[in-house]
Amino acid sequence: MKGMTTLANVAHRVSEQAKNHQDAVINAQDLSFENLGSVLIDGQHHPLMPNAQNLIANRLSIPPSYLRRCDDDLQAENLNAWLNRMDDKQFFLRFDGSAVRAIFTPRYTPLDNHEVLDRLFDLGMTPDTMVQAHLDADFMSLSIPNPSQTFSIAKNDSITPGLSIANSEVGKSCLRISAYTLRLLCTNGLIANSETCSASFRHISRNIMAELPSVLREVALQPHNQTDQV
Repeated sequence: MKGMTTLANVAHRVSEQAKNHQDAVINAQDLSFENLGSVLIDGQHHPLMPNAQNLIANRLSIPPSYLRRCDDDLQAENLNAWLNRMDDKQFFLRFDGSAVRAIFTPRYTPLDNHEVLDRLFDLGMTPDTMVQAHLDADFMSLSIPNPSQTFSIAKNDSITPGLSIANSEVGKSCLRISAYTLRLLCTNGLIANSETCSASFRHISRNIMAELPSVLREVALQPHNQTDQV
């Protein structure tokens, strides 16, 4: 999904993506790599998605680019040898069906896209809210303009403030909330997008869900505070 759409459409797509998602804490002794693309968990074969491949390779301090140049047997030898030397006794795995989409330590605290969207609806955003969305299996980014707060600074020159929210369920990004402005520079509709990162939250705590209303309010004020600087 990419481009302008409604928040309801984003929520529907997120729900579709999550149908086969599940999580599990797995003992390290129950893992055995067949190669970089496949792992045995309690003797059952599970494909490793590319993001999970990168995560486990980095966790074991093995360059993923090196592993991908190795044949399957050497990949397995490297992965299993370094796995057995690690102090980590357990891993937190995220699945899409039988495929492993991410591998973390148990310290990782899930904060899924549907939870972020549910919180936005709880805070008063409506399903028909228009957003600029980028959504794939690894990353969600939403830019939410607020047309009711558009203001003019010159003839054919106006600014629309908004919020930008990014999140990844598989380690590609923390939860990041930013203020941004869309500036109409000329009559043909040229848009300049400037963004200032205001707050980011690693996936090690769920405190942000309680703090989200105050964070959104604080971030939303930034464009107003910058008005006199334009």
